Amino acid sequence: MTEPLKDWIALASVAQSYRRKFDLARYIHSRSQRPALTAAAERVLDSLVEVIDTPIAEASTLRKAREAFMVLRKVMNAHIRAEIAQAAVPVIGPPRAPISRIIVSARRHQLPSSR
Repeated sequence: MTEPLKDWIALASVAQSYRRKFDLARYIHSRSQRPALTAAAERVLDSLVEVIDTPIAEASTLRKAREAFMVLRKVMNAHIRAEIAQAAVPVIGPPRAPISRIIVSARRHQLPSSR
C-alpha cells in the first residue's frame, strides 16, 4: 500500500482546530485502504459530524472528538512503525561456506561426550 502515512502524521501533528481534524479524518477515511485507519477516522467523523458547522459545541463532545483524533494518530504511528520494522528486517541468504565445513566447525565446538 502506498499511502502517504508520513504526510498524514505531519498534518495531524499541526491540526489544531476541530475543522482541520475533521477534514484530515475525512480525507484519510476516503483514501485509506487500511481497515484500522478508516475505522479510527470514522470515529473522528462520527464524533464531530453533528457539531462541525456550529459555532459552539459542548465540551463533552469536543473531548470525545479529541480522544478519537488521538486514537487516529496512534493508529497512524503504529502503522508507520510496523512499516519501518518490516523494512529493517535483513534478508538472510544461503550460507557462503559449503555445508560440510559448517557441520565440521559446529562439531569442534561441541562438548565432549560423557561415556
